[in-house]
Amino acid sequence: HYAAVTLSSTKMMEHLQALQDIAVKHAGNRAVGTAGGLASAKYIMNEAKEAGFQAQMIAFENRAKVVGQNIIVEIKGKNIDDAVIVGAHYDSVKTGPGINDNGSGTALLLELIHHYAKPENKPNNTVYLAFWDSEEEGIGGSQAFVKSMTPSQLEHTLAYINVDMVGTKNPEIMIADATKSSVDEMEKMLKERAMKDAEFKPLLDGLRAVPVHEGDAALEQVLSKFFKQKGVAVKKDISTLTASDTAPFLGKVPVA
Repeated sequence: HYAAVTLSSTKMMEHLQALQDIAVKHAGNRAVGTAGGLASAKYIMNEAKEAGFQAQMIAFENRAKVVGQNIIVEIKGKNIDDAVIVGAHYDSVKTGPGINDNGSGTALLLELIHHYAKPENKPNNTVYLAFWDSEEEGIGGSQAFVKSMTPSQLEHTLAYINVDMVGTKNPEIMIADATKSSVDEMEKMLKERAMKDAEFKPLLDGLRAVPVHEGDAALEQVLSKFFKQKGVAVKKDISTLTASDTAPFLGKVPVA
C-alpha cells in the first residue's frame, strides 16, 4: 500500500539551479572531495534543517583515499521497526556539474524531505533518505554505508530504492529485473545476430551471477503495477544494478 506523493517540479528545478550555481562557483563540478562537493553537501544539510530534520553527515574514505560525506535523513514512521531506504548520489564527475547525473535524483530526494516535513505525511515505515557521495568514484558512499549496517538493520530493511538520473526526457522508466528475464532475451537476440558464444557468454554469465534477494521479485511487481497504473512505460534491465548505488545492497535487501 502506498500513499500518493505529489512533488513540485518547480521546486525541483530550483534545486537543480542551485546545484548548477554551486558547480559554476567551484571549478565547474561537484565531485567528491572538492569544494563543489562540500558546498553541495552543505546545501543538502541546510534544506533538511529548514524542513525540521536533523541530517547526519557521515565521512568515509573511497578507494582513491579521498574523503567523502554521506548525508542521511531519518524520517520516523508509524512503524519504527522496519525501514525503506531511498538513495541518490549527489556527487558529480570532475568534468561537469552533474545536473541530470545526479542532481535530478538529489532534487527529488530534497522535495521528499519537504513532503515528509508535514505531519499528515508521516510514512507507515521509517524512511531513510540517503544522499550518497563518491558514486562516480568507485560507488564509494553507499558501499561504506552498507559495510556499516548490522545484520539486524539489513533484515529490517524492506527495500532500497535507487533514484539515479530521473531528469531524463526519455519517458521510459528503467527498473531492476529481479527475475533476470532480460538476460535470456539478450542471449536470444545475440544468437539471432549470429554472434559467437565466446563473444557474449562472459557478459551474460556475469549478469546471471548478480546477487538477488528473495524480496526483489515482489518489489519489482509492486513498481511495475504502480507505473502501469500511471500509464508509464517500464523497461526492465539488470545491467544498471551493478553500475550505481544499488550494487552494495544486492542480495542483502530487496533492491529497485
